[in-house]
Amino acid sequence: MLVSLLSAALAGRYAMDDNHPEWQWWTLDTATARVHFPVARPGSPPMSGRWTAQRVAAEVDPIWTALCERTGHVPTGPVHIVVVEDTDQLEGFTLPADDWVVFSAHPGPDLARMRGRADWVPDLLAHELAHVVAHHRARTFPNAVSGLGVDVGSLLEAPGTQIGLGGSFTDGDPYWFSEGIAEYLSEAVGVNTWTSARDLTLRASVLDGRLLDPVRWTASPLLDDWYDGERAYQQGYAFLRWFVEHEGEQALLDVLRASSSHPRARWEDVFEEVTGHSLTLLSARFVADLEEEVAARVAEVDAAGRAEGRELAMWELAWSTGDLRTADRWSLRSPRERLERREGTGTLNLHAGWSPDGRWFGRHRGGWLEIQRVDAAMFTVFAGRTPDWGLTADQRREARRLGAWLPATYGSAFAFVPGRDAVVMVTEEGTERIAARARRAWNQLALVDLTPVERRDGPLVDDTNAAVRRRTTVIPGTERGFHPAVTPDGQRVVFSRFEDGSANLYVIGLDGTGLQALTAFHDGTWVDGASIAPDGRRAVATLHRGESQDLWVFDLDGGEGRPLLVTATEEVDPFWAPDGSIWFSADADGIHDVFRWSDGEVRRMTRVRTGARSPSLTPDGDLVYAHFTSFGWKTYGMRASELLWHPEELPVGEVPRSPVVPAVPERPYRALRALLPMTFSPSLRLDRAADGRVLPRIGTWLRLRDAVENHTLTGRAWVGADASVRGTYVWHGLWPDLGVTAGHAWTRLPWEDRPRTLSSWAVEALLPLRGDAELEVGYGGFLVRGGALVTPHRSRVATGALYLGDSGRLARRGEERGSAGWIAGTLGWSNGDAPYARLEGFVESVGRAPAGGDGGHRLVGEAALGITDRAVALEDRLRIGGDHPYALRPGLYQATLGMPGYGPYAMAADQLGTAGLLWRAPLVRRLGQTWGNVTVDEVRAELGGHLGFRRAATDLEPLGDLIARLDIGSVFLGRRVGSSVTVAWGAPSGDVPGGVRTIFSLGTGY
Repeated sequence: MLVSLLSAALAGRYAMDDNHPEWQWWTLDTATARVHFPVARPGSPPMSGRWTAQRVAAEVDPIWTALCERTGHVPTGPVHIVVVEDTDQLEGFTLPADDWVVFSAHPGPDLARMRGRADWVPDLLAHELAHVVAHHRARTFPNAVSGLGVDVGSLLEAPGTQIGLGGSFTDGDPYWFSEGIAEYLSEAVGVNTWTSARDLTLRASVLDGRLLDPVRWTASPLLDDWYDGERAYQQGYAFLRWFVEHEGEQALLDVLRASSSHPRARWEDVFEEVTGHSLTLLSARFVADLEEEVAARVAEVDAAGRAEGRELAMWELAWSTGDLRTADRWSLRSPRERLERREGTGTLNLHAGWSPDGRWFGRHRGGWLEIQRVDAAMFTVFAGRTPDWGLTADQRREARRLGAWLPATYGSAFAFVPGRDAVVMVTEEGTERIAARARRAWNQLALVDLTPVERRDGPLVDDTNAAVRRRTTVIPGTERGFHPAVTPDGQRVVFSRFEDGSANLYVIGLDGTGLQALTAFHDGTWVDGASIAPDGRRAVATLHRGESQDLWVFDLDGGEGRPLLVTATEEVDPFWAPDGSIWFSADADGIHDVFRWSDGEVRRMTRVRTGARSPSLTPDGDLVYAHFTSFGWKTYGMRASELLWHPEELPVGEVPRSPVVPAVPERPYRALRALLPMTFSPSLRLDRAADGRVLPRIGTWLRLRDAVENHTLTGRAWVGADASVRGTYVWHGLWPDLGVTAGHAWTRLPWEDRPRTLSSWAVEALLPLRGDAELEVGYGGFLVRGGALVTPHRSRVATGALYLGDSGRLARRGEERGSAGWIAGTLGWSNGDAPYARLEGFVESVGRAPAGGDGGHRLVGEAALGITDRAVALEDRLRIGGDHPYALRPGLYQATLGMPGYGPYAMAADQLGTAGLLWRAPLVRRLGQTWGNVTVDEVRAELGGHLGFRRAATDLEPLGDLIARLDIGSVFLGRRVGSSVTVAWGAPSGDVPGGVRTIFSLGTGY
């Protein structure tokens, strides 16, 4: 009863994962919006969101007004915009039904690379506001409903069989159109632009034949393909630009209006209603034009002399080898297998390079930094294709043992320390939320010791979790820093730091002493990507301001910076080579290539078809860079003899001016002036119980909250065969979240003639602890009347629960392992009797399966235990039974332990325990097979079982089940749909006969 009564009392939040009572919220009022931002209270870590909020307030009125005029939207109230400060990565989302926008004050270190623009505030603001107006113009349901949709579900029961059906219908357009229209409208009002950074996604997708058809377009962000979401985003934007060019903007606005006329089984049919042409036909025309454009662009590159490297690997890659026999075998592999193999060598390898002495090689692999002690000649690109090339057994063994995978912040560079086996990288600060501190995902520089440890079988770099923690030393004074570069003497590190909308350059000792600011911008200017000169006295970096991205040089001993290259193109990712030349990436002809500057002369070094970024050199002077493909950013290499060395004249530009941001008066935040509209989600259920009764129910879930979610009120109500009402209020104003909940239910249980009523109430507090742990304490009670009870049953419970999250979970090389669980204790009183104690606990551990060469295999261990100290009343007893295929279920009870071999809450006990082992294996991954409006993406199998016991009174009864399940992951009408078939056998136990149960689930996510 503990879990069902109390654990749902604290409502979830959207804007922030954690509560931040050390923040004091302020509001900026404009004619069309209210902008809310935090300021640190005295004694708390400083915040940096005021400049971003002021910039938003200065930009919002003209952008919002232009969007409304362009689309014909008539606003009904102010837009609430919340600037948050608990992350150093870009976060932004919109709930259009609430006229509510949330985004981070820090855009992250990689936004300019992804979008090709450094002036991110108006871009992001216009994009999110365009979501609001487009949604309002396209909605069908009333505004309060459209954001959440309508849920429909059903549960059918028969002896030994359960069938669960579930579905959710939302009033919204698919992801590609939602993002595409937001990008188009923000461009239409003069904010957004199409850039070379966007163009490379489509160009690479055309070259590899990976453009999305309309069905895959709709399903893409929900499928297991890491980049299809971004591909759908940019392809949607490009398609709508093409659509307006051929059909006119009025046709696009008519699509928005027509979509609001009535719900459709296929939203995409609105294009045919407006234009007379199906989306399939329009998409085919767009793709044909795009392919022709790309072919012409590639022909230009080839005619000018293409020069691009090959993927960096220590073995011959089947897709890039010149051997005809290998190429033939590769062509016989399935498209899905070719996709997984090519993405398996990396998808986000944005930064790579060797240590100055050539002993260590590192590259980012998404959220991990891969370090290896290898020579450049061990890679095929630099070794050449000589017949005798190949790694010896000792070389392979050393490469495996002298390597490490370090958890690092995505998008930020790293730097080896000259003269030491060490690297400086960027990781989350991990400020832990204890007592009077808040947990934040802020960056901080860390020094990691790579010195191998001598073992009996040879030297080893230990990269286990515990070893990495021992090897890592956080550099004090580098909070919110990114893109480090270590000086040649190995004593100091230059890095960029986010400061109130700007990013300034700093230098500090590796021990955290001698912090010195090299720049002092406070106008939104960003300086990042520093690289230090061989003499250790200067650094070159990219200065981002407005539309410009140029190279500047800064003295490490102080003094103002000076421009090195100011052009009409983007110059980014500089690398100061040992010979004094500066290598960088620029989009001189609309495609990013690698260039070299030396004594005022610029030479082009590469000419690629897609894009080349982040250049660096091997100790022998060969080039390493990040090359974009439709399979992601790959680490490529080119021998020095293969480089172009062509002189290039970059178009001259002007040093951009800083934006003038007029100050908007600030006032303290008031929750009542920032209430969001109440939203609700209607639901319909039709259940058939095992005794043959049909149980219809209708209901709704609703929520009311303020813009920064200091207060949240939620409710749920059902009427029908069973009826219930439940409400929860949560206050996030103290370190523990405080909640109170109350409810009443009327229900008729299958084994009783008379209905029962349950009245319940609870108060509780939730306090996050270290890492992902949370402590929950509460006090509540319930009153049960009717049914088989002769007298009312009253209980009081005091509870405490400790939840342990996924702090040990890893995701590297396709692995996932770790554990999570909870332990809860209850002290209760029933009908005035002596108090009783109860203890429950559950833990789940995930690891690689023994059979697993494929990262999709999982071996899952489960264990649970529940104990009460006496034979308690029926409502207080521990309950055990199998899971069911739909989350909601009529009745007062919920199963304590899930064992599919037994029916839901089939047994009650005073003591029980189980342990299970489940093997989850992918049968087909990334299938991408489409039938009509259904796209099946993944099929998994699960085999396993549980052993356990239960004790009721004095009898100890064994429990056990065996499980075989087939899970099917699919997308239907733009929504993720999980379905499964389970066959489970339960051993007879006491008065439960056991036997075989079959559970069918369609759309319930079971």
